[in-house]
Amino acid sequence: MPISDEKIRGLETQNANIRERLAKVEGILEANSKNEQKSKPHQLIFPALFTLIFGALIGLYGLLYTQGTKITAILTVLQPQTALKNIAAAVSMEPRQAKKELAQVASTF
Repeated sequence: MPISDEKIRGLETQNANIRERLAKVEGILEANSKNEQKSKPHQLIFPALFTLIFGALIGLYGLLYTQGTKITAILTVLQPQTALKNIAAAVSMEPRQAKKELAQVASTF
């Protein structure tokens, strides 16, 4: 079965079209890679900045938490009745019973 000249020319035309499209795609890929290389330092600034701010906020929260627990411990030592009132009120639903329990605990000090 002989191959006609028209089929060969058609295949050559398709081959040429495919080569042109491939060259365009390669050109676009090269241009994009060059643009990405130029913009990479700028793309790293925002995530680094957000990470730094988030880390600082977590550190500040931790510092405030530790200072708050220290202050609470100092106040509990200086004023145990206040802390005991809060504990007794939280444990008992009846205020009269809570006052009795508080009086018993406070008398031990």
